[in-house]
Amino acid sequence: RALMPASLRTVRQCLEQIRHLQTMLFERIGKLDSGSDTLTNLLNRRFLPTVLRREIELSASNATDFAVLLIDLDHFKAINDHYGHETGDRALQQVANTLTHNTRGSDYLFRYGGEEFVVVLVGVDAVQASVIAETIRRIIAATPLQVGNDTTISLTASIGVADQRAGRSPEAVIKAADKALYAAKNAGRNCVRVHGQRSVSDIVAGKPAASAH
Repeated sequence: RALMPASLRTVRQCLEQIRHLQTMLFERIGKLDSGSDTLTNLLNRRFLPTVLRREIELSASNATDFAVLLIDLDHFKAINDHYGHETGDRALQQVANTLTHNTRGSDYLFRYGGEEFVVVLVGVDAVQASVIAETIRRIIAATPLQVGNDTTISLTASIGVADQRAGRSPEAVIKAADKALYAAKNAGRNCVRVHGQRSVSDIVAGKPAASAH
């Protein structure tokens, strides 16, 4: 009988620890959920600077490569205006699915905002990244969105590519990819442009890069 109060205290302490662990678990789950875009299930853009800083540090210390793809779904506003926002959401989901199935588990996929996506390709140089980008572009263009039984919408994307040489900060890398993306849009959309290069064929052919400024 004398041991009973001590046993009760032990049980209560264990219950308190269990409650504390449950609270921590639910908080962790909540943080993971908030880290994903609810529509596409890709990473939220707020994690992008952290990922880029890590890859920049690894590139500097281990002489490893990485590259960034900035992807914009062409004429997305027209899709929303003509077919409605639900169809626009399905278009974004289809592109996100294409990215998921045509990248590796070690890569990072982000919903960057609106109709834009970012892919951080780990361990690839500009040539390899441009080939991956072109593959993604072709698959998006070759996979129309099914709207009704007899209706499909053609989807295309413009893609800008920048590698680790674009800068030593996350902002510089994204800015370089953004410049390449605008070059792709100015070239008529539905194409890939590499920062400092005129086209994918230029970089694959080994032509020297133009000035980045």
